Amino acid sequence: MAACVVLVPLAAAAQDASCRLSARRVGACFTVHGRLSFAATSPEIRIWRVGTHHVLGILAPDGSDQQVLSEKMLERLWGGRDRPGQIWGDYEVCPLSPEQPGKMQMACVADATKLFVERPHQDQGPVQAAVPPP
Repeated sequence: MAACVVLVPLAAAAQDASCRLSARRVGACFTVHGRLSFAATSPEIRIWRVGTHHVLGILAPDGSDQQVLSEKMLERLWGGRDRPGQIWGDYEVCPLSPEQPGKMQMACVADATKLFVERPHQDQGPVQAAVPPP
């Protein structure tokens, strides 16, 4: 199975101040290295924390599942392309619920850096794109 590596330039790092300033925050923001992916159920966007069994459910800064990511963050992650299957990177997240064993912690995304996009490709396996730093 062959894989294609494509460099995809994205806009400068997008930060979402509304996440950091959210009244719903229950703790300090922190950075996780993980894989952002999509689920069929709410919350639709999730980040798996590499090296753990922990998954963060990503919500809007107000705690809703509507307009979860700001326009700047959407442009940073997708750059006008179709949504990819998975995006690996370092994510600054702010907790919107406390961490509890056996439960998904809810958070909003304040920033995303060091991104690596992996998209499923119908004929040749996954298409991978290393995203250069802004």
